[in-house]
Amino acid sequence: MQFLFLHLIITAIIGDPKFGVKTSKDCFDNIVNHSHSPSALALNLLDNLIPKEVQRISNIKGTNGKSPLNPMILAAIKGNNILP
Repeated sequence: MQFLFLHLIITAIIGDPKFGVKTSKDCFDNIVNHSHSPSALALNLLDNLIPKEVQRISNIKGTNGKSPLNPMILAAIKGNNILP
């Protein structure tokens, strides 16, 4: 007898859906529950959505010889104002 396991991942949309930025619902809930302020929430979302390697070689505007961070992700983080 074969068993089929269906692994369902529920996603959370970050900010406005038009930005198309998603993460798992469990991850999002964990970030929100461990963020004590809006700025902590923004930093935790940034760390979850953009790998550290990319953060090291980038900045918001892409100045000083660095690449710009994804503007859709940044807009979604700025537009996300959910705190418990």
